[in-house]
Amino acid sequence: MLSSLALVASSAFYLVISYYNLFDHEGLLRIYNLNSQVYTLNPLSITALRSFGVAAFILSFIMAHMIKHVEKHSAAVRTALMTTICFALLHGHRLYLDVSTPEAGKAASYQLFCANLGLSAINLVALMRLPAEKPKKND
Repeated sequence: MLSSLALVASSAFYLVISYYNLFDHEGLLRIYNLNSQVYTLNPLSITALRSFGVAAFILSFIMAHMIKHVEKHSAAVRTALMTTICFALLHGHRLYLDVSTPEAGKAASYQLFCANLGLSAINLVALMRLPAEKPKKND
């Protein structure tokens, strides 16, 4: 089922994002083409990265957990779609509107923008292919 594939792809992507934000800050700087000798992360930045890493892990876990619950795919794919669209908008803003984005980081923002747009497209198609939900009766 396409919705399962969309959930696997979104879950795997956010699991990788979670790993870099929680454990590999030097790798994260390399992804953004930032020299770790020049750019150092202060404790507040590390706390913010780790907080986002926890949030990305929770999103990844929810998406992965719902794969086996086909009856809940609609809600899970909608959550994945909302997440990927929001992050695509964030990286699009960094690329095209935020003048403070360093040139070195624009390539990584572009890659993340494209990855989130691609996942958004997959999630949207998966959502459109899911059967319509039956309205629940209130007793």
